[in-house]
Amino acid sequence: MTSAGARSAADVATVVANAGMTPAALLKRHAGAHVGAVRSLDTAILRTQAKAALTGLGWKPAIACSAIAAALAATDGDAVTLEQLVFESLRRCPVPRA
Repeated sequence: MTSAGARSAADVATVVANAGMTPAALLKRHAGAHVGAVRSLDTAILRTQAKAALTGLGWKPAIACSAIAAALAATDGDAVTLEQLVFESLRRCPVPRA
């Protein structure tokens, strides 16, 4: 068993390889590692905020989620703002019955 402070050989090799590099050089070296991670995180945040807005207006979470998914599919997901997403999602919500 290894102790909590022990490092694997790969961890040690990474530390040794990066020892002489500046932080800017490290960022440049790993710049393309997770290209889509920021975009998917932004989309997840946008979905969450839109769902909170729709549920705050009284829509059920299931209806809000399906309306948001339909709105994102119909619009350009990269260039949509929160306001546009909420507007398009509201257009895709079912008509309330009295």
